[in-house]
Amino acid sequence: MIIRIMGEGQYRIDDALLDEINALDEQLDAGLERGDDSSLRDHLESIANLVRDRGTPLPVDEITPSDSTIPPPDTTIDELKSLLTEEGLVPG
Repeated sequence: MIIRIMGEGQYRIDDALLDEINALDEQLDAGLERGDDSSLRDHLESIANLVRDRGTPLPVDEITPSDSTIPPPDTTIDELKSLLTEEGLVPG
């Protein structure tokens, strides 16, 4: 799976990492339902850090469609809602 972090680049992640990201994605969704801005920022940053730390960066000149995009931590609740699918922020 390819995940883009807005403003930074793309990363390839493996299935084991996807499970961890989806656990954080569920917590992000719960914070969204509560309208908890602080929780949203924390979980977006946690997901992005996990992708940065354990994903494999794609070369800048490699053009690959992203399966998911992680927005910046200052994304508003309304902006985040527009990015979510039935599977959350990251499908899988």
